[in-house]
Amino acid sequence: MTQEDLLQQMLAAQKASTKRLPKREGESISQLSGLSTNENLFLAASGWEPLDICWGAAVFGMRQDTVSTWGPLQDDRASEALTAAMATAVERLEAQCGKSDVHGVIGTKVTTEIQPRYVAVSLVGTGVRPMHGSNTPSPRPFTSNLSPREFVLLREAGWQPVGLVSGCRFIRAYRRGPTQAVAQKAQNVELENPTWALAQARSEAMVILAERARGFGAQGVIQLSLKSGPVAFATHVLSFVAWGTAIARTDSKAVYPAPRTAIELNDAEPDIDPASLAGRGRARRVTPT
Repeated sequence: MTQEDLLQQMLAAQKASTKRLPKREGESISQLSGLSTNENLFLAASGWEPLDICWGAAVFGMRQDTVSTWGPLQDDRASEALTAAMATAVERLEAQCGKSDVHGVIGTKVTTEIQPRYVAVSLVGTGVRPMHGSNTPSPRPFTSNLSPREFVLLREAGWQPVGLVSGCRFIRAYRRGPTQAVAQKAQNVELENPTWALAQARSEAMVILAERARGFGAQGVIQLSLKSGPVAFATHVLSFVAWGTAIARTDSKAVYPAPRTAIELNDAEPDIDPASLAGRGRARRVTPT
């Protein structure tokens, strides 16, 4: 299967999963939402409504000119490919917002796949718009991985999500030599090579993420999601991937929303057994007189 075939299958699957029901004459457009019932109700109470499921995907191949699974030059190629795939998927998510007439996307689910010959990124979120006022989307819709509660609180505090930003880096962690491994077999020691490699991968990934945020004109990044560890098929290579929502201030005056209490009413089982509070089933201690 070629890279183009894989991309077309991903796009076709996402399109099929978000297909709208046909609209009859006199009926309003059918709304699609990936949010829970409580999230939809909370969003409606805050003056916003879900309208459509928006998605974006990208698959980038990597040139491989070595016989090994992951050659010495593959680290940079994989980093460049995944960075490009992330940026392209966000651009396609924004384009889908324009087709759906929404102001932006919240609750975006991010899926990444790393293979020896290609990397893939898939984004799926819920497109929203204000229930009252102007329904004309902005020139550049916002994308975010914020939940409805986080999105509403952020706007009440005078901030606005502007776009999903990301950063990634692959770096090789050289193994210990046989002599060093035998000498340290019975010792608790820090593995310096993996430690350095992971720290270096994190540093470079966060630099890329900060550059993406500046490209959106953002003043910060929140809701960071971090993923790190060895590559499944090349354990000598460590990866660090970061996702977050870039935000910008919309109100020059700082606004701090009043704290609100949320109570879950659909717990699977109670956290506290009322019978235990009365001391039932316990042996009573008798204090000698």
